[in-house]
Amino acid sequence: MKRSYVILLVIVAIVVTAFPTPHSRTRQESYIEYETVIKTDLEVNYGSFGTLKDGHYLDWGRSDLPSDLKIVVDVSSTETLEIRIKSVSDNVIKTLKEHHYTVITEGPSLYFNIQNPTLLYLGTTAVISGDINIYHEYEAQVPVTKYQTVPYEQWLPWWMP
Repeated sequence: MKRSYVILLVIVAIVVTAFPTPHSRTRQESYIEYETVIKTDLEVNYGSFGTLKDGHYLDWGRSDLPSDLKIVVDVSSTETLEIRIKSVSDNVIKTLKEHHYTVITEGPSLYFNIQNPTLLYLGTTAVISGDINIYHEYEAQVPVTKYQTVPYEQWLPWWMP
C-alpha cells in the first residue's frame, strides 16, 4: 500500500509539474511581395573624344536600341561645340562649351553629331573630353522580403513563462 502511495505521489508530481497549458506567443514570418521599380541599364558609352579640328565633326548612328532611352551628355571642350542628337521623336541641338544635360527620348534609332562649328575655317582645334551615355529605362517587378508578426499558441508546462 505504501508503495502505491509513493507511485501515486510521483505520478501526481509529474502531472502537476508537467501539466501542459496553452501559452500565447508571437513570431516573425517572412513573406515576399513584388514591387515595381524603374531599372536603368547602360546600353552604349561614347567617351574620351580627343581633338576636333575647326569645321570637322564626329558622328555615330545606332539602330539597335530599345524604345525608352535616357541620354546623359557630359562633355567639356576648349571651344564651343554643337552637339546634335536625333531620335525617332526628338531633334536636340545645343551649341555650348560645356554640355551637361539629360535627354529622355525613344529608340530604336539614334544619330549623334559633335561638330566644331567654323567661320571660314579660321577657328581653332577643340580639345574634347567627357562621355555620352545611353541608358535603357524600364519598369521591372522585383521581389522584396518583408516580415510580419504572427500570433500562435504553444502548449507548455504551466510553470514555464
